[in-house]
Amino acid sequence: MMAGKFFARASITKTNDAVQLSFRPRRPWKVRAGQYVYLKAPAIRLLSIAESHPFNIIWWENGPDERAETISILAQVQSGFTKELLCHSSDHLRVLIDGPYGEPQDTEPYDSILMICTGIGISAQLPYAKEILRRQATGGSSPRKQRVTIIWVMEKEYHSDWVCDWMDQLLEKDLENAKHATSARTSKVSGHLKDAQLMQNGSNMEKQEIIESVSRLLESMESSKNLSGSEVQIGRRGIQTFGKPNLCAIINDEINTCRDKLLISVSTDSKTRDLIREFALTKDKADYYETEFQPSDSYVSF
Repeated sequence: MMAGKFFARASITKTNDAVQLSFRPRRPWKVRAGQYVYLKAPAIRLLSIAESHPFNIIWWENGPDERAETISILAQVQSGFTKELLCHSSDHLRVLIDGPYGEPQDTEPYDSILMICTGIGISAQLPYAKEILRRQATGGSSPRKQRVTIIWVMEKEYHSDWVCDWMDQLLEKDLENAKHATSARTSKVSGHLKDAQLMQNGSNMEKQEIIESVSRLLESMESSKNLSGSEVQIGRRGIQTFGKPNLCAIINDEINTCRDKLLISVSTDSKTRDLIREFALTKDKADYYETEFQPSDSYVSF
């Protein structure tokens, strides 16, 4: 679809230090992972009509024609425009949308996809997990199942609230896929938050699942000191393990598990990105990709 501009009435959802905007596009299109839109909000301040802010499309709900009926974007609140969104008195806002833009990365050729993100970088990776699960459910052009791992490094433990509902939907979708699958392979989605690790136990799950586990690494300096190496059960499927992640070891594990080619998709702060890039480019079995959106070193949006 070609980019265009339209006004929309967006609902505002405020969660801790993030703001979610959801709207119905006037001209629905088939959303792809990796797309983003520019947003203007004249009601925020008088001169904001001259300002345009880019945001990843993190979630969408399709209609019967597979075109998006609702679209959601997520922004971490820092200063300026995002702070004014958080402080906006109404739970609705008239916005001018310009888009979509962005060139999606093709994930179909890969046996496994390792997604590594920090902070708000999850907004660049979650759409790919959604798209892969959708493709597996409908058959797509590739009959095989793919292994998906998400490593999410968070600054604060409560940042998991940003996407917990969407992640739950992905896990439910994965279970549905498993029930209808005749053959598949074990896979996992992992997310890590800074300085502590949440590992999901897949022992009670169907082996046909695209997503076998979800991991999150939680930054809690006091907890990390006191609970390093300990495990806490999180629901039926989760085990929370405190300690810093070894990203190089994780990459090696994924390469060793991968049958064919591995895609390493990165949306992180620059220090983490440099570390992963230097290590990944030495691996013949892996392709390295940086999403168009990259969080800044302070985990702010664009």
